[in-house]
Amino acid sequence: MERNIKITSAVMLSALLSVIVYLSISIEDKTDQYASLIELNGNIHLPKDEYVKFADLREEQMIDISVIRDRLLKHPYIDNVDVVINGAKLEIEVTEKRFDALLLYNGSQFLIDENSLVIPVLRFTQNLDYPVISNPDLKIELKTMQKLENGNDVTNALKMQYALKLVNPVLYEKLSETNLRNGKDILLQFSDMDFPLIIGRGGEISKILTFSAFWEQLNSNKVNEVIYYIDMRYSEHIFLGLKSSIAVDGDDLI
Repeated sequence: MERNIKITSAVMLSALLSVIVYLSISIEDKTDQYASLIELNGNIHLPKDEYVKFADLREEQMIDISVIRDRLLKHPYIDNVDVVINGAKLEIEVTEKRFDALLLYNGSQFLIDENSLVIPVLRFTQNLDYPVISNPDLKIELKTMQKLENGNDVTNALKMQYALKLVNPVLYEKLSETNLRNGKDILLQFSDMDFPLIIGRGGEISKILTFSAFWEQLNSNKVNEVIYYIDMRYSEHIFLGLKSSIAVDGDDLI
C-alpha cells in the first residue's frame, strides 16, 4: 500500500512539473507578439509619432512588450509607461514628467522637472506653457539629465515659484518670467501686468509673500495705466514707479 502511494505521488509530481514546464514555454513564446496597429496616448509635449520613432516601432511587426517599455522609459520626457496588447493592437499609455519651468541659458532651452532635473528641449516639443527662468548666474557648468545643486541661481528662482504657487495659485498662473539678470537685481514679469516687479537680491521668499498680499489689493483694470514698475529691493517695502512721474529711461531705474 505504501509503495502504491509513493508511486502515485511520484506520478503526480512528474505531471505537475510537466505542466509548469509547459506554462513556462507558453509564456516565453508569447513574449514576442504580432501587432498590426499602434495606439499611443498620454503625450503632451511631443507628437505621438516622435515617441513611436524613439521606440523604433512600426505597424505590422512582431513586438516584445518589455523591450518597448524599456525603450520608452529611456526617453527624457517620460516618467512611466504602460504597454498592453489588445488583439492585434499595441496600446501604449505614457506618463510624462511634470515640468515646473522653462530655463533659458546661453542660447539654449531646458525643461526643469519637479525633481530639479535639467532636460534639454527636444525638436518638435510643444505646449511649453511654463514660467520662464532666464539669465541665471551659474558658477558651474550646466549638465543635462542631472539634478540642479541646491543653492544656485536657478533653484532659488524655483523656490520663489513654489512659494508663490503655495500662497497664491492664481497669481502663480500669471507668472511668465523670472529674469535673474546674470546676478543683478531679479525681475519678475506677470502676464496681466505691463510692468516689471523688481525683487532685488536677498529675502526673495519674504518679498514674494508681501507682494502676493499687496497684489490682492490692486485694481487690475487700472494698474497698467498708472504703474511703470514696482520696486521691492529695499527690505519688504513696496515702491511704485508711476508713469506720470517718469523722468528717466526705464533701464536706468533697475
